[in-house]
Amino acid sequence: MATWTVKSQTDDLARALEIVGDQRAEGYTVWIENESGEVVDEGTLETDKSVATKRIFPEWFPEWLEGPLFISAFIILGLIVLYLLGLWVDR
Repeated sequence: MATWTVKSQTDDLARALEIVGDQRAEGYTVWIENESGEVVDEGTLETDKSVATKRIFPEWFPEWLEGPLFISAFIILGLIVLYLLGLWVDR
């Protein structure tokens, strides 16, 4: 018997819980995952409590700098790759 994986994304918590309820009513095994792929406890979602997430950076690092830091890191990495590619082409 084949196993199928179906994924759906939504930012609306009520819609996510509705989808899970509908799928379970049809007999499917369903769960909710967060952005990092970890299974989220639905009991905490239904009571409207916040879900604990794990930060990548230490607590002293400002949260508003995380996005620009990643963007600038990818830009710098791209420039380094282009530089190394230029050195390889000039050989």
